[in-house]
Amino acid sequence: MRRLVLLIALIAAPVLILGLATAAAPSAQASGESIVTTLYAYPTLSSWQQVEAAAPTVSAAIVDICAPDGSGSGCNGQPADAESTVWVPTIQALEAAGIQPLYYIWTDYGAAPLATVESELLDAISWYGVSSPMFDGTSTSASEVSYYQALYSFAIANGAKTVMFNPGTVAPQSYMFGPNEILQQFEGTEAQFQAATFPSWMASYPASEFSATISAGTAAGVGTDVSDAVSDGIGNVYVDDEAEPPNYSTLPAFWPAEVQDVAGAATTPAPQTITFPNPGPGTVGQTATLTATGGGSGNPVVFSVDPSSGAGVCSVSGTNGSTVSYLAAGTCVIDANQAGGNGYAAAPQVQQTVTVTAAAASQLTFTTEPGGGANGAAWGVQPVVSAENASGTVVTGNTSAVTLSIASQPGSGATLACAANPVTATAGVASFSGCEITGEAGTYTLQAAGSGLTSATSGTFSVTVGAPAQLAFTTQPGGGASGSSLGTEPVVSVEDSGGNVVTSNTSAVTLAIASQPGSGATLGCTANPVTATAGVASFAGCTITGKAGSYTLKATATGLTSATSGAFTLTAGAAAKLVFTTQPGGGTSGSAWSTQPKVSVEDSGGNVVTAGSSAVTLTIASQPGSGATLSCTANPVTTSAGVAAFAGCKITGKAGSYTLKAAAGSLTSATSNSFHISG
Repeated sequence: MRRLVLLIALIAAPVLILGLATAAAPSAQASGESIVTTLYAYPTLSSWQQVEAAAPTVSAAIVDICAPDGSGSGCNGQPADAESTVWVPTIQALEAAGIQPLYYIWTDYGAAPLATVESELLDAISWYGVSSPMFDGTSTSASEVSYYQALYSFAIANGAKTVMFNPGTVAPQSYMFGPNEILQQFEGTEAQFQAATFPSWMASYPASEFSATISAGTAAGVGTDVSDAVSDGIGNVYVDDEAEPPNYSTLPAFWPAEVQDVAGAATTPAPQTITFPNPGPGTVGQTATLTATGGGSGNPVVFSVDPSSGAGVCSVSGTNGSTVSYLAAGTCVIDANQAGGNGYAAAPQVQQTVTVTAAAASQLTFTTEPGGGANGAAWGVQPVVSAENASGTVVTGNTSAVTLSIASQPGSGATLACAANPVTATAGVASFSGCEITGEAGTYTLQAAGSGLTSATSGTFSVTVGAPAQLAFTTQPGGGASGSSLGTEPVVSVEDSGGNVVTSNTSAVTLAIASQPGSGATLGCTANPVTATAGVASFAGCTITGKAGSYTLKATATGLTSATSGAFTLTAGAAAKLVFTTQPGGGTSGSAWSTQPKVSVEDSGGNVVTAGSSAVTLTIASQPGSGATLSCTANPVTTSAGVAAFAGCKITGKAGSYTLKAAAGSLTSATSNSFHISG
């Protein structure tokens, strides 16, 4: 309500006279229209006698008490600090006429301290016996509802018959606190009022619980204003003739006609009813068209979702809310309202309740995408898969077994492991845990599948290199000749469990012979062990001295799974020595032995060197005394395929133990086992 102080003769204190249908008013006005009069005039002026004479059409008055000169703590929204005795006769006269005084209190849109506002009402009770307040500067914010609910309860508890709230504009339904309330839903010009519309929920309340104050009114328009108020369900109306902004210093020039028009509007409007058939059960994701027929006012039936409806279950849209959309399983409550007008009262609200069920599940959706992580380690964000209907709503009754698998990967051979896979959906949701991938680092996607449901593919996620776990020969040894460097030097990498090189690792890697054709072979490298660089140990100068044949190597490092190389072949090396491969058999002096010696040319690993030829000469290495002689069919003998086979060999000499020596150029000579010559 506007707070203006008009400095004219004897005009000091703003007084708003509000017509209300209350228990204090005569019964003839109980169901009709009353006047809301805003009068800023000194309490002894004749305007007040005109207001008092208009009772019961005027049934209550808002009293804003200031000092006689228009100043003081009781003006401009400030609480009075003392009783103003000049107002007492006017208040008593209003009460005698059957008009209920309402004490003006400013709330500053919820900013005034609650205790201050309550204290001002207690002053009104103490000073004037006025227990019914008008709380001006009312907020329309949802955040202030509890503040004004507390004021309503406080006033009623202290004897208030009526509690008025004035936001000066349309307030939401949440500001309707009880049956003894009046809520001012309009304050503006006559042209604005005649074009205004009001919310359909007002039809659920008596018209006496709403008011409107109209400025810039005309004698020709006041009748229309009153009839519009009746049609809009507003039971309290005042039309003033002052232009915007009005100062309400006098009653309008057409005051007698206004009183007569309002009194004539007291006739009870005709009833009208709504026929609203139930649209039937609903399914999530579907829509339905709402139909209803109303009464004779000609106003449309307007549909809305009732506050008692399940949260998020349904919504209405389209002309007058005639299309209902089912959004989630639950209970949908729809209200049908028809405003009054043309001599008809607002129709009683009709409700229909619709049970909304979820559609059958048809597809799977990743509602939480896999987060990825290190190879072989559980991801920080585990996937969640929901069973949904075609509209994308989770079907809470679904208990499908959902299986995860790798949909795409950077290569092949990766494996997926989870704490459980498949997972049975609970309330339509399958929540996986402990999922990890062992495989090549890079970008992956997952597929979720369930019987009878369209599968889903996750968004991409990354698997990075994991912790060091194993060794692998990334370059296999190439083989070669005994005693010579291998044809291809081995390279060993430190890998995670998925075969990714762990480039940060610097383990010491050691090579050893894993398998060989016999025993006794030796391995030598330029360095062994070799410290990995960027996760790779590259060996050099590796040689094996041993028997020709198939070999494998083993790589080891502390804390890592060892690796065995592929097989490679060791061939005979360079000729290095002579070896008696058939020992001389001995016999009678001067007679050829029954077992003739054979001497082989071998490499350092003991392999017969079949390539090339050497002339091998036998001599007596040791004898029992001296003077013995050795003779053979041929001596020296040239090797064939690396072997010198002697024939006709005999010794003429003393009986006893003998040995032979085989020699050939720069090759290391060989001495035979001892043998016996008899006499």
